[in-house]
Amino acid sequence: NRFAGWRFEWLDVPAIIDAAEAIWEFPMVDRDPLARWSHGGVTLIGDAAHAMYPIGSNGASQAIVDARVLTREFQRHGIGKAALAAYDAVAEGLDEADVTDVDHVLVLATMSAPNIYGFMMLPQLLWELQLSQWEHEGFSGLPNCPEATMDGDVVTSITGGCTDWKGLEWTGTMVQSNASAGFRLVLEDFGQIEDSEACLGKQDSLKINGLVSSADGETFESVWAIEESLYQGSDCTVAEEMSVAANTTLHVQITEEDVVLDGVTLIDGTQTFSSDGTIAYRESSVIAMVAEVETVDEVLNSEHCSREALSGQTFFRAGGDESFIRYDGLTDCDNESTVTWVVNGSAQGELEGISCAAAGRHAGGFLLCMAGVLLTTRRRKEQ
Repeated sequence: NRFAGWRFEWLDVPAIIDAAEAIWEFPMVDRDPLARWSHGGVTLIGDAAHAMYPIGSNGASQAIVDARVLTREFQRHGIGKAALAAYDAVAEGLDEADVTDVDHVLVLATMSAPNIYGFMMLPQLLWELQLSQWEHEGFSGLPNCPEATMDGDVVTSITGGCTDWKGLEWTGTMVQSNASAGFRLVLEDFGQIEDSEACLGKQDSLKINGLVSSADGETFESVWAIEESLYQGSDCTVAEEMSVAANTTLHVQITEEDVVLDGVTLIDGTQTFSSDGTIAYRESSVIAMVAEVETVDEVLNSEHCSREALSGQTFFRAGGDESFIRYDGLTDCDNESTVTWVVNGSAQGELEGISCAAAGRHAGGFLLCMAGVLLTTRRRKEQ
């Protein structure tokens, strides 16, 4: 009755109400937070980025606040991806890393180029391991979970939403293409959920989102995020949470023949990695930081030294400071995996535990010289 008289030549409000199945004064939609707001040279602000009530000019007000933060980051970093990454970091409650602090550097060192490659290709490795275990059990064909879509002999997509024969739950999707135009990998909540080995009744999880592309199989552009939740056993009420996100360009070169590096002959299989990009890292309540990480010619050859990189450097930049580590496995392949550390041009001595892989700091430690494993597997398949 309240709107009975609301009839106009151009609008009949009572008729619209009578025809509606339900009336909502303020239609609301539950929306999960986005993994990131910036993609390439585009970012979101206002209520496009923040879920909020559609009342009181909330969206417009938030857009003004976001514009202020963006302006500050443009002034700091120039107009480009670095400024957008800093904007994302502020929104996520991340601080700029302290690259003069040894604990921050030890974490950032696990984000050097070979490990970035390993993170990027982790979904494919998970699938390769599933295939290997399936065949080892004596099964034929493809695993019934996750579900693989084929184009001839090529897997084009992997879909979760199921539980495999081991009791492992697979989630999300992985879509890949290897056309003549290049390689492309799209990930949406792709990962695994399994019962915790340390805490009865709890579950560990791994989830990956992102986009990886390459026109030539050597240079890769990527934007991705990995989230891991793991119960360690010391406290079964709270899971250890780790997340890492990156916006990077990476180059990898594999040399089949023997090579000579600084007078030392290396047998075939030498791998050289370089990368440049922004890394955001969060580990429960311990660390939450963002930094620019650049690796220049990090060389791996497991036959010569399996514990650390042979040569090359990785730079860390944040808050106006720069530090870098120099790899020396070619001349000093030791069990401690030492590197030389320099902060703002001043030598800091050696750091230990900087191996060729991201192991130890992350909750699950799921990378162990993964770059070498992936490249060796790919090369074997191509042959």
